[in-house]
Amino acid sequence: MFTLNMYRKIITNPVFYTVIFGSVFLYLLPFDFSKTNVSLMDSRRIDQHQETFYHDLNGNGLKETIHINVNNNDKNCPIVLVMDEDGLLLKEWNPKGSWLDIHIPVFGDYDNDGLEEMYTVTKSNDSLFLYGIEFFGEKEFIIRHKFIAKSNYNQTNDIDVFLFGGKVMSPKKNASKKVYFYLGSGYSGYPRNLFCYDIQNQTINSSPKSGAGFSNYVHFADIDNDSIDEIFGMVTSPDNYTEDIPYRDNNGYLMVFDTNLKFKFKPVKFEGDMCTVDPCHIVFNNENYFACLYQIRTVEEGSIQKLFFIHPWERRFLK
Repeated sequence: MFTLNMYRKIITNPVFYTVIFGSVFLYLLPFDFSKTNVSLMDSRRIDQHQETFYHDLNGNGLKETIHINVNNNDKNCPIVLVMDEDGLLLKEWNPKGSWLDIHIPVFGDYDNDGLEEMYTVTKSNDSLFLYGIEFFGEKEFIIRHKFIAKSNYNQTNDIDVFLFGGKVMSPKKNASKKVYFYLGSGYSGYPRNLFCYDIQNQTINSSPKSGAGFSNYVHFADIDNDSIDEIFGMVTSPDNYTEDIPYRDNNGYLMVFDTNLKFKFKPVKFEGDMCTVDPCHIVFNNENYFACLYQIRTVEEGSIQKLFFIHPWERRFLK
């Protein structure tokens, strides 16, 4: 039964006011979210070894089912199964190594032939490797077992590295497309970087070393109206690093990269370990802002949630 005391606890909770006033504020102001280019693919996680994604790979308007799994429950035998809408097996692929703890693949049409490739990452010992495969194309492999970087073994003698998606896009107008993807890590500590693979020149580059990094889907949006997307994502502060490193992970940050893997502007710091900074690009009065949901739990005040609207270059907060 809903009692008066329960009602009092709800309305005196600071989170209640954050949600209510934040929702009203967002409803009343004429924000334009239409320029944000963020699309989360249909997916389903079965267990730690299997995830299922739904994507139109052959351009026929129907989504294929892509199972990322392991053979016989052996983590060292990764497998990808592509099925049609009726469950008929169309393609099978066995990459080398083993899957990352989280693997959100990148889909895109690099060569503009109407057939989309899938880009993913595997690990072998402490090394990370990139693959790009076009299941229905004549060439099939766009990238085969390309070395990316070495990680670090954690306390369980494993590497806890995560692929948080990405995008196939041109870094500037009239340029060939490249594969952008983000690799995060837990106690391994590295990588926590944005990577770019140049398919045409077969080269790979990464963003500067950083203690803090993205901890979920990487997002893309044009924040300066030049028709080229910038790259950003949610940043948490687990405080895994004890060494001195740029942007140590004992604070949260608003981090935005350009297509050259450089910071678009100096990261904006949100103080406190065990916090989360979750940004969304918005347009207000023809100006670009980031709406950042800041969440932190403190001993004194418990769970705190605040919404900040930040003008990127002027570091001006919208009031």
